This record gives sequence, structure tokens and C-alpha cells, in this order.
Amino acid sequence: MNNPPTTDYLIPYCHVLSIKSPSEIVETITSVLKELNIEHTYNNNYSFECVTYIEFIRMNCTIFIYTLKEDETYAIEFSRNTFDSFQFYDFYHAIIDKLKSRLLLTDNTIPNKQTSQYKDLKDFNDIKCSEKDILDSIEIFLNMGESTYLHIKTQALAYLSVTIRDHDIPELTKDKILKLFIKNLNSGDEDIYRCSITGLNIIKLNYNDILNILDYKKYIDKSATNVNLEIQRQGKQLLNKLINGHNKITHITP
Repeated sequence: MNNPPTTDYLIPYCHVLSIKSPSEIVETITSVLKELNIEHTYNNNYSFECVTYIEFIRMNCTIFIYTLKEDETYAIEFSRNTFDSFQFYDFYHAIIDKLKSRLLLTDNTIPNKQTSQYKDLKDFNDIKCSEKDILDSIEIFLNMGESTYLHIKTQALAYLSVTIRDHDIPELTKDKILKLFIKNLNSGDEDIYRCSITGLNIIKLNYNDILNILDYKKYIDKSATNVNLEIQRQGKQLLNKLINGHNKITHITP
């Protein structure tokens, strides 16, 4: 196995160093990505293309391995593609925490979770909202869910999925969200399709809801042949949820 390419520049706060051999580094990173259920493809040029899902949004990241010129030390660099900063550092720390002991990481460039920037973002994320704030925000994202801009619609569907997961919401509001998820089951956009199936997996369904969704079963069935593994998983889970829910209710004797 040839050595990784050399580099004169590393992204600050997004790389670590190891004295392990390139083959050990590749094997260890592969093992960690599998442990964390992160979809990945290894390229023969010492790089990994990674895909994961944070709060139902698809995130892409490339991991590069480089040879440092000055000695037998190798750099592992994380290149952020579609993450926002806060989500990226959560992803970064999850991998680094597992690599530390296995690869004897020697660099001090690992961002500290106690730094003011990280802590401020975390504190902002933990702000408690009133019920009115939550319902007002849901109405905003329901409107965004009707957007013709795909990235806006994707963000809206993901936010609504997180909201129904984390909060109890009124039945009338839940019905609006449910209709939006169902409406987008026939979307030709992969992310919107995935977010719709995921949302339907999360939302609590009554018997009428199940019957309404089963009218769109042909769109859910398509998930089985989708190349996206997350869509396959979510589609299978949703079909099981619908079938089990339907059988459970119909088998109840009056």
C-alpha cells in the first residue's frame, strides 16, 4: 500500500495526527464508521466519503488521510460539506472520541466542547420554548413545506419531524403535518421523499391515519429498491408500522 499524499495545509480545528501506519488508520476509521452506522465509501486515494443524518437532515463529509513531510506522522482531516458548524462538530467529536485511544492521536487541534463558541451554540439549542412559540413555529414551517424550493421544503419537513418527536402537539396541528408528509410521498426528490417517510414513522397514527397512508402504499413500496440505505430502512419500518397498526386495530373485537 502506497503512502497517503502529502499536503502543505490542514484545515484548522478539523484535523488530528497519528503515528500509526496508513493501513491501521484506514482500518480503524472504517471500523468506527461502521460502529456509528455512518454510510461511507473508501476511495483508493486515502479518503472516505461519508453520509449521515442529523435531525433528519442529510449530511456529507469527506475524511482525508495525508502524510506530513517532516516525519512519519499522518494527518486525518475532516472536510465539511453540507453540515452547519454545530452539527459538524457533533459529528466530528463522535468519531474523534472513538479514534483517540485506537490511533494514539497526538495533536491538540481537537476543538474543546467547552469553548465559548461551542458552548454558546449548545446553550442556544437548549432554550426552552413555550407552547405558543412551538405552535407558531409549526405554522411557519408548514408554510415553508409548500415552497417550490427543494432545500426549503426539506428543512421544513425535517424540522416538523423533530418537533413531533420532541413535543406533544394538538390533534388539529398534527393532522396538518400528517397531510404534508403524505402529500410529499410522491416527490421525485430523494431528501424530501426520505423526510416524508421518516416523519410518518415518528408521528402517532390512529386508524383513519393508517388507512389514509395505505392509499399511498405504492409510493412507500418504492423505498425497497432505492439506492439510499436510509430510505430503505425508513420505508421498511413504516410498512411494518402500518401493517402492524392496521392488524392490531382490526383484530380488536367490539
